[in-house]
Amino acid sequence: MSRPTTQYVLIDCNNFFVSCERIFNPKLWNKPVVVLSSNDGCIVARSNEAKALGIPMGAPVFKHAEMLEKNNVFQMSSNFPLYADISRRVMEILHEFSDSVEVYSVDEAFIKYKPGTKENLKQTFRELRKKIYQWTGIPVSIGIAPTKTLAKVASEKAKKRKDLEGVAIWSDLGVHQEVLKTVEVGDIWGIGWNHAALLKRHAIFTAYDLTQLSDKTIRKLLTIGGLKTVTELRGTVCIDIETITQPRKGLTSSRSFGRAITTLEELEEAVSLFATRVGTKLFEQKSVALYLSVYIRTSKYNPENRNISKVATVRLDEPTFYIPHIITAAKKALKSIYMDGYTYKKAAVYLQDICPADSAQQSFLGGFEADQMVSKKQEAILSTVEKINTKWGSLTIKPLAIGEKQLWKPKQEKVSPAYTTSWSDLVTIRL
Repeated sequence: MSRPTTQYVLIDCNNFFVSCERIFNPKLWNKPVVVLSSNDGCIVARSNEAKALGIPMGAPVFKHAEMLEKNNVFQMSSNFPLYADISRRVMEILHEFSDSVEVYSVDEAFIKYKPGTKENLKQTFRELRKKIYQWTGIPVSIGIAPTKTLAKVASEKAKKRKDLEGVAIWSDLGVHQEVLKTVEVGDIWGIGWNHAALLKRHAIFTAYDLTQLSDKTIRKLLTIGGLKTVTELRGTVCIDIETITQPRKGLTSSRSFGRAITTLEELEEAVSLFATRVGTKLFEQKSVALYLSVYIRTSKYNPENRNISKVATVRLDEPTFYIPHIITAAKKALKSIYMDGYTYKKAAVYLQDICPADSAQQSFLGGFEADQMVSKKQEAILSTVEKINTKWGSLTIKPLAIGEKQLWKPKQEKVSPAYTTSWSDLVTIRL
């Protein structure tokens, strides 16, 4: 397959959470490391050394405690503020490199790239890879191909083959069909585990097998989305770069508590914090919401407690992004489903019926000009809070409703310092 003029490039941060932890802690270098989920319950990231020990992804920590201790595996609580900040720095480098960048996730981004006539494509991206590591400390793998789906395959090859030195160009990997024969259907970007199981039941085991099916059969098995994926595997562009992030239609914040909650007051604090988080996301994407739902669940592991979950949905007075109003609505919904005498282990707040702020239907009860003045005042308040919290750390200014001690927060007994977002946690160098 000849290389087309335009190439799709995937930059994938290697073992991202672990790599972030290693930047500031040399003790973790070349050692088995795992990063744990909320409440330190499950393994959500592994170093290559931990993978080599056979530690599975998503495994409950208590089931593998003996193996972790026996092999001196470092266990780290998730430090999402650190990971988000390092991700931002990586993405800034990519935006400086190209005007056509799609941030796909916290550790992945696509670039639509048109190389120069005499450009050494591999050298260009090896230099970019070197720059990312030098400026952030994050190792990346880079896949370059005629389509986004093939770029994803190429990046995996770059990650696993040392001879590629972190950069894989599709046309250099070998004959197109032969490379596809090395890719299992479960490893194809866009093919979930359930579809992978379905394909295997039809004796379709590799990406090559998938590309040999008729379009009609593919649509029957995988719908139109699957057909787009297979079309890309064949080498035809079907999924282009999305440089503009689309506003989300639903926003959720939820957590399991570090300890069971037995009082309405503590549950109100937790729900108020979740309402603050979804309200902040809503304001950042310049949207408003009209409906809000609150979900609560009792502890299913408490023998004296029935496993009960309840949800309540309320309609806001008018579409809004104003966090105090969202908190008030969340507390109202909570009170309608709270039952005294139970221990609660999890809660969530979900915003629905979201639309752009500049196209929201205003209330007929108030005048348009008055509504506009109130909205601008609310926007000014939230903008000021956002600027302060961005500079000085999340929740530097926070609603009184979320409380001060928050003893219910998830366990993070092994969390690393906020190296890049807190002055008190800056690394100290001793000469």
